Amino acid sequence: MKLLADQDVYQATVEFLRQAGFDVVTARDMGLEGASDIHLLRVAYREKRVLLTRDKGFGSLVFLAGARTWGVILLRGLPSELDAVHRQLLKALETTGDRVCRSFCVVGPRSFRVRQRKEP
Repeated sequence: MKLLADQDVYQATVEFLRQAGFDVVTARDMGLEGASDIHLLRVAYREKRVLLTRDKGFGSLVFLAGARTWGVILLRGLPSELDAVHRQLLKALETTGDRVCRSFCVVGPRSFRVRQRKEP
């Protein structure tokens, strides 16, 4: 699975995912520092990458504005809970597989949930 990490995602999370074997690029790697949320979604969609973010605003773009997406993973939790969030993130990616694509997944320190998005 290919991922695009928003600029608010901790570098530790990016490294964790890379060490786990995931293809992760950051917004910075792609020269997208300061890009709008909708632009990040468009780039992720074009590149067939699931967007990884800590920004709750992407939920509105996906569900209310109907933005096209390859998938979004919203990370929740405090910096002190990062190891627990990483465990849940890996569990979500391993157990849901391709279902994460075209969905909105919320990952917290104790659980994760996947909400399928209806295509227009």
